[in-house]
Amino acid sequence: MDRLHAMIGSKDAKIRMQTMRQSLWRAGNATVGTGTAMTANTTAFSSTAAMMGIYNSDTTVKKMWIEPLKLVLTVKAVNTSGTSFHLTFAQDTGNRHGSAGAAFTPVQTAWADPVYDTGWAKRTNYATIKFGALVLDAATAAVQYVADRQVSDVIGAADDQYIIEWGGSGFEGQTNRTWKINVPPMPIGPGADLLLHYWSPAASASIDPEWDFYFLQHPYPLE
Repeated sequence: MDRLHAMIGSKDAKIRMQTMRQSLWRAGNATVGTGTAMTANTTAFSSTAAMMGIYNSDTTVKKMWIEPLKLVLTVKAVNTSGTSFHLTFAQDTGNRHGSAGAAFTPVQTAWADPVYDTGWAKRTNYATIKFGALVLDAATAAVQYVADRQVSDVIGAADDQYIIEWGGSGFEGQTNRTWKINVPPMPIGPGADLLLHYWSPAASASIDPEWDFYFLQHPYPLE
């Protein structure tokens, strides 16, 4: 909670809580319990292949920022022959998505019955989220790579979990069938794109994960 307070950047507790309540979002699989297909033969890093893209479409108001919080991947298929699982995080300008993959519409994780809270209203979503076997347009001259991590050092098995926490701290590594990594905060400003490139050396199949992505979308400066 303190980390969310710090990101929102107000010393006023009432403003912090109101902003958080209206600005927490989640995206994930359309059908609970099923995975999303990814490219099977991504065995090395490619700047034009990705697992996930998060584009900030606020190019009109130009004041909304997207703050990734956590991504949970649950393996639904074995990445046959894969020796490890890697993620590289890239920031770029414009929407780099070219083709393939699927679009997913986020929902706010806060809810109130308008009968009891007449002031409650959903906010406009500005996160354009694509997940799957994404084919990307070429990187621009502005691209920057902000993290490059090995998530797991073994072949994935069904129901293994990979957890990526932005701005996380503390334990990293494996606990039972869960692997966790911490990466730095990666705020996505208006018109910017955050891309998650994945690869699994020697793999002949992909993990086709079920996934949950949580993020904060808030105005800057605060309204």
